[in-house]
Amino acid sequence: MNDPIDIRPYKGREYELNLLGFKRKMPLYRIKKDLWIAANEHLSFGCDVEFTKRAAGELFKKLKKFKPDCLFSAEAKATALAYELAKRFGHREYAIARKALKENIKGYISVSCKSITARNSGRLLLSKHYADMIAHRRIALIDDCISTGSTISSLINLAVRAKAKVVAMASIWLEGAWPFEKFKDEIDSGSLIYLDTLPVFAKGKMYQDLLEQKKKIEARLK
Repeated sequence: MNDPIDIRPYKGREYELNLLGFKRKMPLYRIKKDLWIAANEHLSFGCDVEFTKRAAGELFKKLKKFKPDCLFSAEAKATALAYELAKRFGHREYAIARKALKENIKGYISVSCKSITARNSGRLLLSKHYADMIAHRRIALIDDCISTGSTISSLINLAVRAKAKVVAMASIWLEGAWPFEKFKDEIDSGSLIYLDTLPVFAKGKMYQDLLEQKKKIEARLK
């Protein structure tokens, strides 16, 4: 596993993932001035079938002790992972929060959400069908990568409003310093499960600021 809080100087190269016996090239793309992350779309959408299956299998080993009744994720990158996990649990279905209102959704719960890769703030919508599905049940939240924590936090808010009990969160990756600050208690307790961390890449003042943030968080984690 990489350094938990992995901050690297940007040098304009691809990042090579080495996880679960897979080596994959991940191009870097800029999300703001002097800050880049590794693009994982070709892995997270489930297009890399063998990687998705292997990642789901490893997460299942860590997640099964929580005995969730249902899994809950957000469209669209993590849906293939949630599907593979649901199969392993023997669940007949899992719940999905949508990013856009469809005409066939008549009743829904809505919360704001802005992921690290989104240009503008958006919303996550939970239909009445899925809200009823998870109500009063033990659920696990599934995401492909947790960075700023916006998506997972929005799923938590939706779960609370639907009267579900969140017993665990699972993700293939944590990225940057943000999740170690925002979800310290869940990481310490083991209820936030992940397989690896992804580095973030920066230069100039951004790089120095991130290194300083890393030092402060690591000091609190000791």
